[in-house]
Formats: sequence, C-alpha cells, structure tokens
Amino acid sequence: MHTTAILTKEIHDLRAANEKKKQKRATSNKKICREEGLSIGEARELILSSNQASEAQSTAPRTPPRCSDCQELGHQRNQCPKPFDR
Repeated sequence: MHTTAILTKEIHDLRAANEKKKQKRATSNKKICREEGLSIGEARELILSSNQASEAQSTAPRTPPRCSDCQELGHQRNQCPKPFDR
C-alpha cells in the first residue's frame, strides 16, 4: 500500500519535471545582435515582423496528398479507387 503511494508521488513529480522541460525547450532562444540596444519602437517592429512571418508560414497552402500506389494527387493509398495487385 505504501509503495503504491510512493510510486504515484514519484510519477507525479517526474511528469511535472518533464512538463517544465518541455516548456523550457519551447521558449525562443533568439538573440538580438545590436550593440547599441533597441528602442521600444524597434523592438515592437521586430516582434510584429516575426509574428507575421510565422502566420504566413502557417497559412501557406498545402499540396494535396499523393497516392503511393497509383501516384495520383488527391487521395492516399488507403482510399485509392484503383485496385493494386501485389
């Protein structure tokens, strides 16, 4: 009974530590290379331009899937209308 409680606590602690590590890895490591520093306006412009660039990448149109059996665009192998003999 005690070992179950101890193991449950250890699992909880390990999961919390793992979540902290995930969040730390997800933070940005970008550095601003300016010796004289930035004004507030320049910093805002950099932030806005980086946000717009990331939005542009996320909204880029994707190409349709290509079937690996018949090589046609628009569907995947598991939905292929043409039978494939092996």
